[in-house]
Amino acid sequence: MKRFVSFGVLFFFNFSLCQIQLPVSDSVTNFLFTKSEKEKLSIITVNGVFELNNNSWDYFKFPSSSFKQEIKKIGVEFSHKEYLSVSTSNDFYLVSVGGGPVFKKDDNQFIRIDNTSLHKNQVWGSFFVFNDKIHIYGGYGFWSFKDYITFYDSNIKQWDIVYNESPYIPKGRGKAISLITSDDKLYVLGGTTIGSQSALYNTDNEDAFYFDLIKKEFVDLGKISEPLTSKQTLFTLPSINNNSFLVENDSIIKFDFNEMSYSSFKSNIKKINIDNKFPTFIVDQKIFYISGNNGPKTLDQINLNSLDQSVYSKSTFPIISNKRDNSIDNILIALVGFVFFWIILKLFLYKDHIKALFLFDDEAIYFKN
Repeated sequence: MKRFVSFGVLFFFNFSLCQIQLPVSDSVTNFLFTKSEKEKLSIITVNGVFELNNNSWDYFKFPSSSFKQEIKKIGVEFSHKEYLSVSTSNDFYLVSVGGGPVFKKDDNQFIRIDNTSLHKNQVWGSFFVFNDKIHIYGGYGFWSFKDYITFYDSNIKQWDIVYNESPYIPKGRGKAISLITSDDKLYVLGGTTIGSQSALYNTDNEDAFYFDLIKKEFVDLGKISEPLTSKQTLFTLPSINNNSFLVENDSIIKFDFNEMSYSSFKSNIKKINIDNKFPTFIVDQKIFYISGNNGPKTLDQINLNSLDQSVYSKSTFPIISNKRDNSIDNILIALVGFVFFWIILKLFLYKDHIKALFLFDDEAIYFKN
């Protein structure tokens, strides 16, 4: 017991040392928290970039005000409410959350490269990168949740649809847990969609599926475990080796898409106090997040290697609770239909048989003089 308490005190002390003050005031919200193409955590403003190096921030001012002017021209605030960052193998982008304007990093400046408008057609969509192109699945816009995938085509400087001929199309959604795996499949869990009773209210989805980016088809995986239906995110979750991590105030959830399971890690020593209006990132086996949901904001971290230590309680469950087998359903429906038809047929045959016996009975009243 003494050893556990000592470890807990050490954990709390290390946790406190890991807190880093942000280079912007707590009252400032017009910035983006990102991880650059060089694996550097950064705070981007319209005037320049703060880059984290050895637990301190280095500031790099933009050489001109062109980026600031472009943001002003678009007409919405420069924050995570309107923009997010996407990294490909070689480049770094800032993209409108709905799939509109696109900025590309060019040396120490961001240049707008698209020929689109601020249409906000896929807000809350799942961003991912495939074949070095930015993609978005789902999202909300123009009073409906989308059930398709779009990608930014640099050749035409527009967003285009990824066409498919899949016989199964899941209903549109946003805020879903998603991950693109090493075998080129986009896994999607839950999310939110418009309620069946009223378009004024959203409802949680209970299904899971993946989209095969090679075959261009959706595959139904069944129903997710009940606790996962309320798990949603505004951002792409950080991932390593087909494992995604969702940081909450009371736990850290690891989604293992190799085993199709999820693990919940909880600690009674320190509450995380994450501000989920900002994304999370993994650097050197550590999850970085912005804390201070109701107070001063700091950059905090959790060492992934510590999750299996005794300070955390771990519970593991399957992601899929009930895999739907449509073939069995079809067989049962066909069998019930056959039995029903057979019973009706027998009833009619029996009725005709009784009628024949009654009509041709020579002692019946119809044949008496």
